[in-house]
Amino acid sequence: LNEIATESEPSLDVLVQTWHAVARHIGYKHDAVTAQKSESWHSPANTAERGFGDCDDFAILLANLLRARGITAYLVIGETNGSGHAWCAVNFGGRWFAIEPQQDPGEQISGLDAIPLVDASYKPWLLVDRHASFLPDLPSNNVYDPATAKKVDSEQLFGPR
Repeated sequence: LNEIATESEPSLDVLVQTWHAVARHIGYKHDAVTAQKSESWHSPANTAERGFGDCDDFAILLANLLRARGITAYLVIGETNGSGHAWCAVNFGGRWFAIEPQQDPGEQISGLDAIPLVDASYKPWLLVDRHASFLPDLPSNNVYDPATAKKVDSEQLFGPR
């Protein structure tokens, strides 16, 4: 993962290579097994060092790596199939994509329309980056665009820094 952590020009190849590296190099382990807690978020560096994490750890790592490479990305907290889950929202080519960090896209994607996306069973509750949180405007056609969401002061959600 070290080789992908450097700044570069945003491109579809950068997006795919970064996503592929996270999906390939990070193993899934639930927090109940690794942290003896039902939920525990880990920093991107900690997840990369440990080499494993759960859905939120994958999403935090991928969103941070993409942002470091010049691609707008958010951690998305929500649910799928009735269970809490985390994934990424990525802005690329002026379009928003919701992607599953644990799903390896393979090394080559021929175009934006070939990006494997999360399906309609994924319901976002919150978009998060380092500076702010956003409540999606549901039912919007573009729930992943922070410009259409209600900005929430992160201290309201997480307490003072």
